[in-house]
Amino acid sequence: MISVIKSIARVGGSVLKPAIRAPVQSNNIVRNVLKITPGLSLYSTSATTEMKPELKTGHQPMPNFKNYVIRPAQVEDCGTILHMIKGLAAALHHGDGVELTEQDLARDGFGSQPLYHCLLAENLTSQALQSDPEKYLGFAIYYYIYSTWQGISINLEDLYVTEAAQGLGVGNGLMKSVAQMGIVKGCKRMQWIVDGSTPAVKFYKRQGSVDTTVEDNWHLMRMYDDVLTQYATDEYMSTKSKL
Repeated sequence: MISVIKSIARVGGSVLKPAIRAPVQSNNIVRNVLKITPGLSLYSTSATTEMKPELKTGHQPMPNFKNYVIRPAQVEDCGTILHMIKGLAAALHHGDGVELTEQDLARDGFGSQPLYHCLLAENLTSQALQSDPEKYLGFAIYYYIYSTWQGISINLEDLYVTEAAQGLGVGNGLMKSVAQMGIVKGCKRMQWIVDGSTPAVKFYKRQGSVDTTVEDNWHLMRMYDDVLTQYATDEYMSTKSKL
């Protein structure tokens, strides 16, 4: 979870947001270059090979993370995904806020109509089991939404890098991978939420992002649990002044 919205992105415990309004250009070229297919490694580094040019970040990996890839998650990764979600929640001081289970993640992300998609940054240097804390360096969860002004768009829900892997460009690689998935899908914008109390806002503005709360005075509204149920059944409106 994130602070203000469930549509939030976070890097190593910081939270992010805004919507990139710049029009997507050269979609056909990008599609031809990426040719993204299930199981594809979108981003990789190693001690002897360069980062893929379409995802190069300029960061040099630490010795214990010399070789890692960013790849689409599979259903068998749900335990790792949940572990990452809980790690992010703990970093945001909401460690008890995660209600999802591995079964929920498997059902919602890997059925015939997935409600979300996930990318994992996997450390190939580690020879340990899946449970090795250095096996996975971060993750990104995203899903497609629809704008009645611009059409299909992509929402970056979670972006998290473990403390040990911060500063290596993993977060940048994850975010660029999500952006590329959006371009391949024909998305006109990408959006996410940022904790305004962190330096992340200035960073994303430098990348060309727009802070819609400042620029357009847009505010995210949300109903939780009982309030949502009450509102849907008209019980809430019967006790409050109608708009």
